[in-house]
Amino acid sequence: MAEAGGRAATIFLVDVNAMFASCAALADPTLAGRPLVVAIDPADRRSIVLTASYEARAWGVRTAMPLGQALALCPELKVAAPDHQLYRQSQQAMGKVLRRYTPLVEWVSIDEAFLDLAGCPILGQGALIAASEMREVVRTELGLPVSIGISATRFLAKMASHLAKAAASGVFLLPVEQVPEHLYPLPIEAFHGIGPKTASRLSAFSITTIGDLARAPARQLAQLIGQLGSTFQAELRGEGPSAVEPSETEAKSISHELTFAHDIADPEELRPVLLALSDQVASRLRRAGLAGRQVTLTIRDRSFATHSRQLTAEQPLFLTEEIFPKVLTLLGRIPVSALPCRLAGVGVGGLQQMAPLPDTLFADRRQTRQALAGALDQIRQRYGDDALLWASTLGSPGQELYDARQHGSSFRTRELPGEPTRTKPRPPGSAGSR
Repeated sequence: MAEAGGRAATIFLVDVNAMFASCAALADPTLAGRPLVVAIDPADRRSIVLTASYEARAWGVRTAMPLGQALALCPELKVAAPDHQLYRQSQQAMGKVLRRYTPLVEWVSIDEAFLDLAGCPILGQGALIAASEMREVVRTELGLPVSIGISATRFLAKMASHLAKAAASGVFLLPVEQVPEHLYPLPIEAFHGIGPKTASRLSAFSITTIGDLARAPARQLAQLIGQLGSTFQAELRGEGPSAVEPSETEAKSISHELTFAHDIADPEELRPVLLALSDQVASRLRRAGLAGRQVTLTIRDRSFATHSRQLTAEQPLFLTEEIFPKVLTLLGRIPVSALPCRLAGVGVGGLQQMAPLPDTLFADRRQTRQALAGALDQIRQRYGDDALLWASTLGSPGQELYDARQHGSSFRTRELPGEPTRTKPRPPGSAGSR
C-alpha cells in the first residue's frame, strides 16, 4: 500500500468502460468486440449517440455525435437502443460485488463508484494486486470491463482512473509524490473539474498544462478563477477530500433545493428558480432511467417555517416541461404568508423505471421532447451543466444551480445510488440537495 504525504492510497475509483455499450453487448453477444453505439432512437439518423464502444471510438465516433455522422465515419457501426432497466440491474449487481471488499461504496454516477479500502484485508497484498483481482471478478461474474484508479484522495483516484484506461492492466496507482510525473505533462483540459470555459481562460495566460497550473502563482490564479485556483493546487498536492460515504440502496424520491442569499418576496422572481430546480430533478431522473408521479414543492419562509404541497400526476414524469407546470400549480397552493422565502425545493417521488414511450400518434411529441432532453443531458455531461440553460433562468438565483465549479457538478443527491453525493454542508446561496 503506497503512502504519500502521510496518507495511504486506499481510495479506489471503479469505472465501467463504455457502460451502455458494454451492457448492450451483454444483452446481445453478437455485438461484442464490434463498433457499437447506443443512440436514443436507432432508426433516426438525427438521434444522438449516448455512448460508443472503444471499437467505435477508433473510427472517430464520439458521445453526443449525431447518429448519421457516426454512421458516415463507420459504415459497419452497430446501433442499439438504450435500456435503463438493464443499466440499473448491472449497477446493482456490481454494487453487490464491490461490497464484498468494503462496505464503503459510494456511487457518483451510474457507472462510477468510489471505494475506501482502508483496513480491508485485500489491501494486504498491495493496492495494484487488489484492484486487479477486483477488476477480474467483475469481468468474470458480470461481464463488465472496468478501469480502476487508486490514490489517497477522491480527485487523484479519479485522475488515476483516466490513466487506467490507457494501461494494459486496466488499473493505475497514483501516489501523491508521482503526481508531477504522471499529471503535470497533461493538457489543462484533462484536469477533472476544469471545463472548456475555464481551460480557455487559463490558456490565454499560458497555463496550458496541469504542471503550469500547479506552478502558477497563487495570486495569478486567484485573479483568473478565484478560490478555485487554490483548491485545484491543493488537490494536486494530495490535500483534497477522501471521505467515501456509502450510497443508499434504493431511492424513494429525487429532490433538489436552493437556499437563497437574499429572501425572495416576488412570486415572479421565484418562477425561474423553480424552473431551474425542476430541470435539475428532471435531468437526474433521466440519468437514472427513472420517472415519478408525485411532485412536491417545498417553501421555507424567513421564520424557518416549512410549507410543502404535493400532487399526483396521471402519468410518470421525467421531462422539465412536464414537471415545471405541476410545480407552478403547487406554488398557487402555497399560502401568501410563505413569502418572502429563504429556500425552495422541488422533488419527484413514486419512482419507477422509465418505460419506453408507446408507439402511438399521441406519443410522437413526447418522444421528440425525450430525444431533445437526452441530447441536452449529453451536451451538459460533456461540456458542463451550464452549457445549455433555459433562457428565463439567466440572471436569476436559479442559474447558480448549474455552476459546475461547485464540487464538479450540480446534479447530486444523497438518496439515489449511481449519483454524486455531497459530504459537506452548503453555504447560503448555494445549490443543495436532500
